[in-house]
Amino acid sequence: MIFLRRYRFALGALVIAVASCVSLPWLARPALERALSARLHMPVTIGQLSWNPFIGVVTARRISIGRESDRFSAARLSVDVGLYRLLRGDVVLDRVDVDAPVGTVRLDADYQPRLGGLGGEGAARWTPPAVAVRELVVSKGELTVRYPVRGQTRDAKLAITRLVATDLQEATGGSELGLSVHAEGALDGTPVRANARLHVAGDATQIDAQIAVPGLAVNPDVIPLPQGLERFSGTLDVHATYAARNAPPGQTLRLDVSVGNARIVGDAGTEFSAKRISIPGIRVDLARRRVDLGAVTLDAPVLIVALVEEGVVLPLRIGGGTAASSWTVRSGAIELRGGNVSVRRGETALTLALESARWDGIDRGHATPVAVRANVGGGGALTIDGALGADPLDAECVVKFEGLALPPWTELAAVLPLRLAKGTGDGTLRIRYRDGAPRLDGKLLLRDVHTAPPDPDRSAEVLAVHAAEVEFAIDVSASREVDVSSLKLSYPYVMVLRRPSGTFPYAVFSGSGQERSTASAKAAPREAGHRVRFGRVEVDGGKVEYMDTTLESAYWTILTDVTAQAGEILLPEATFGRFTVAGKQDELSPVEASGSFTTRGLQARADLKDVLLESLNPYVSPLLGYKVTSGRLSLSAEVEPAPPLLGATAEIVLSGVDVLQTGLDVIQDQSGVPLPIALGLIKNVSGEIELTLPVAVDTRARSVALGSIFGQAVRSAIVGALTSPLRILGSLFGTRGAPHAFAITPIPFPVGSASLEQAGSDRVAQIARIVQAHQDLALVLLPQITEEDIRAVGADGGDTLANQRTAAVREALVGTGLAAARLMMAPWRPLVRAEATGKPGVYVELQAAW
Repeated sequence: MIFLRRYRFALGALVIAVASCVSLPWLARPALERALSARLHMPVTIGQLSWNPFIGVVTARRISIGRESDRFSAARLSVDVGLYRLLRGDVVLDRVDVDAPVGTVRLDADYQPRLGGLGGEGAARWTPPAVAVRELVVSKGELTVRYPVRGQTRDAKLAITRLVATDLQEATGGSELGLSVHAEGALDGTPVRANARLHVAGDATQIDAQIAVPGLAVNPDVIPLPQGLERFSGTLDVHATYAARNAPPGQTLRLDVSVGNARIVGDAGTEFSAKRISIPGIRVDLARRRVDLGAVTLDAPVLIVALVEEGVVLPLRIGGGTAASSWTVRSGAIELRGGNVSVRRGETALTLALESARWDGIDRGHATPVAVRANVGGGGALTIDGALGADPLDAECVVKFEGLALPPWTELAAVLPLRLAKGTGDGTLRIRYRDGAPRLDGKLLLRDVHTAPPDPDRSAEVLAVHAAEVEFAIDVSASREVDVSSLKLSYPYVMVLRRPSGTFPYAVFSGSGQERSTASAKAAPREAGHRVRFGRVEVDGGKVEYMDTTLESAYWTILTDVTAQAGEILLPEATFGRFTVAGKQDELSPVEASGSFTTRGLQARADLKDVLLESLNPYVSPLLGYKVTSGRLSLSAEVEPAPPLLGATAEIVLSGVDVLQTGLDVIQDQSGVPLPIALGLIKNVSGEIELTLPVAVDTRARSVALGSIFGQAVRSAIVGALTSPLRILGSLFGTRGAPHAFAITPIPFPVGSASLEQAGSDRVAQIARIVQAHQDLALVLLPQITEEDIRAVGADGGDTLANQRTAAVREALVGTGLAAARLMMAPWRPLVRAEATGKPGVYVELQAAW
């Protein structure tokens, strides 16, 4: 009893202390909830509150702050209160532990953080309580980061494994907060490590943060991207340094980025991708919307560019946009390691395999150096050197290519009415693009160019040229002018084939009938509005084959050794300042023409000499009712424009004409004299017939009555002959005279050889075709043995080599179906030389067989 009385006060104090420990948190919890709710302007609930006064630790469980979607909660909050400081009136928390916090952090349009709901509905800022915290530890938390993307709100899940905040600065008047943070966690499943420093003083906020995020999946639905990169996707390894100030305002973001499987999908099937992109020095000014990419390295990039009627479509759009939303983008040097570039038009594609490519980067308002080395799919190599600007688009580059396969390029350009089957090209192009107006000029050398037939079933309908040199300039502006200052064609070939449905190649280029190929159909819309000028055109060694299948008996002829010059050609006007053309019809008869074609019409002169009349039977027989069995034609014609007609006067000389009647004698019907008699009457003393034919051609109807005109000319000649006794006397004693001989291109042989190679076999086939078309001709074969041949076979081997070559040609010609009786062999004599070509072979001469 004495003991109890002595320590009753101590026991009472202990009981009171124990009661206080038990009851005080229970009594204080409602008051604390009301105080915090009033301070934070939102509901605050605490499920359980406990206090250990001996170590100064207050623990709250099941904490909830805010309403519904703006609610923050935590499973446990443990606060270590510095009691000795508390007794002095300072609220100092040595350590705060938060377990399993859950809440939402909102980012505004400028991506400034707003703590959802803190400060009440519509409150802009959270005013922190006047408190100092030495250390804050958060474990196993989950925050929802809510931010705007593409006009919508997106939620990202930030899982906090552990967050330690230290050095929370003591607030002044409840308006200042500062802390340093180290955190580890995951953003949408991607590991995140961060270090940050935050300082809030009233309306002034300062944030400095470093964040490392390896393997973050990025796409337009995940993160807001600058204009031009809205369709980007890839996997990012990012080390970011973020700094934000609102007094003065400013936000900067520095990034060390490595992007795996990067991809941008653009319009019209365009695309950009890369195995990896390394950008170690990005600087982003979020407030001013500026991006400086720094140096950029791309491994195995793939760029797909589309050509459409409006121009070139790229997957990446840099610059532009509205003044309110556009971002300014610049960069350092951009280097490409490997990869390729594909240019596509519809289903047609051409790929460049990059060996090296470097561009000194995007610098707004300035073009920077660019250099590319590439191999071209299909054949050839290409280099580009110059300067390129992206914002705005500005370029001046020199493009050089060598051994370029032409068919893919022409299909891609879709400017030719025919597809190319083969051909290669070398060239230099200069490209300039400024103020939205591209200009292109250059010089090209094209080799072995062959077109594909518009229809696979008509394989003969082709154009070809052994070599073509072109100098040109293209102004792709409102004028849409193509200026070809010089075009030189070496050994061009044209097949002119007339069929009931149209004439190739005229129908192809004019678009008439059903002749236009797939390539030409694509080209048609692009041709509209183009104006093409040819300053000078030269042709050397040309060949034109003509076949008319509209006649009862198909007509074929060939014009060889064609040379031509023309100047000031304008399209689509189709006018010629001046032109000259020369060649040989069937390799026998010289043909020459010269003149001009202006807006008034054609003014020209043409001369043909010694054309074999028998070859014209498909045209002559239906008109005259007679088949020509022998004879020659020489013609001189002058054409003068007489709009809408074309006036021509043709001076015709016929010699050695024999005919065989096959139908109604048109000449007898018009003149009363049978044609054979008429021909005898109108011969001159030399046995020639001279006629003058005035012709008026209706260029709109494209018609001329040749039969009527010829008949009138013959009738006039007959009337003149009947009134001239000298003409009658001369016709009784006319003779055919000595036969004319035609020398044509020989058949080539290799030096010292009597075996025909491909070139010789092709020549044999050409000669056989000519002879078969002219049944009144015989062939004389004379072997040529040159000094090179003698050195190869020896002085005693010349006769043998000559005989072997003659025999080889004779056998080859007979093998084509040519009668052996039409072949005459001339022996080779060392002292008797034919007109030598300086090349080993067999000299060929065509003579009249009668």
